[in-house]
Amino acid sequence: MGFHFGGEVGLAARFGDGSSAEIWAGPSLRFDGIDIGPAKISAGLTVGFSYVTDTIGRERDAEIDNNGDATLLYYAGPEIAVAFDAVPDTEFVVQTHHRSGALHVPWLPTINNMPNTSNANTFGVRKRF
Repeated sequence: MGFHFGGEVGLAARFGDGSSAEIWAGPSLRFDGIDIGPAKISAGLTVGFSYVTDTIGRERDAEIDNNGDATLLYYAGPEIAVAFDAVPDTEFVVQTHHRSGALHVPWLPTINNMPNTSNANTFGVRKRF
């Protein structure tokens, strides 16, 4: 049981008041997990950058309100994952995708004059290789 560093790259389709594509990437820190019966529960955090092909919904509103651009923003993705002993390289993951320009975060340089813009709670399956 311990921690390890890695990296994450992701691609998603976004839907709501319109649609767009998103790609994100960054380094990650993961807690290897705790065994509970035939399952292992782990946690992780990825931080980096997120790029979208078009802004929609709350992000578009924030662009207008702040005279900003939410195309490229900071990304943070805290997660919880569950893997089963029968298929240890496959994980079921719940993650929050948070995009922000860090307008009111004093220790981070602001990107594109944008505040916190959006969160998306996601569920997925990850294959480790």
